[in-house]
Amino acid sequence: MKERFLAMASRVEAMGQGLSLSDPSSLLRTQTLLEQIIKDLQDMVRIGQSSGATDTKIMQDVIELYGQTTRLHKHLSDSISKQQEAARSLQQQETDLIGKQPPLNRDEIGKLLLLTSRGYKRNELSFKQRAYIKHQILLQQGYLRVIIPLNDINKIMSALRAVGGDE
Repeated sequence: MKERFLAMASRVEAMGQGLSLSDPSSLLRTQTLLEQIIKDLQDMVRIGQSSGATDTKIMQDVIELYGQTTRLHKHLSDSISKQQEAARSLQQQETDLIGKQPPLNRDEIGKLLLLTSRGYKRNELSFKQRAYIKHQILLQQGYLRVIIPLNDINKIMSALRAVGGDE
């Protein structure tokens, strides 16, 4: 039982390292670790029951910890499902928005290419961001026209960085 407890403790420690509530892969990794911890706790409960030590303080603590961990796993699974559903919904909305926009005209393409070049020259955009934005412009993606009427250069650069994605 001691080995199971030590294995579970190392998993709990690993779960705390690199946990980011805003990173879906971190949440999925944590969910997997919780599943392993629950399995360890189930094994510990079985061992305690088979040895007849269910009335001891440590077994009561293990059983309580098992219940708490199971509830935490369920809550985390529900949160991940909600995040995935929200991401799918947002992606569908973006797809619908992009699909409804008419293609860019020549003037809009020229202005956007100029703004993108200016952003790259000012080191506001990376090479990859610039390449992606130029590709989107050349595909005449109509959603880009919301950038043109912005009057403040900082707002324009922020919008272009948002389109270009994070590095």
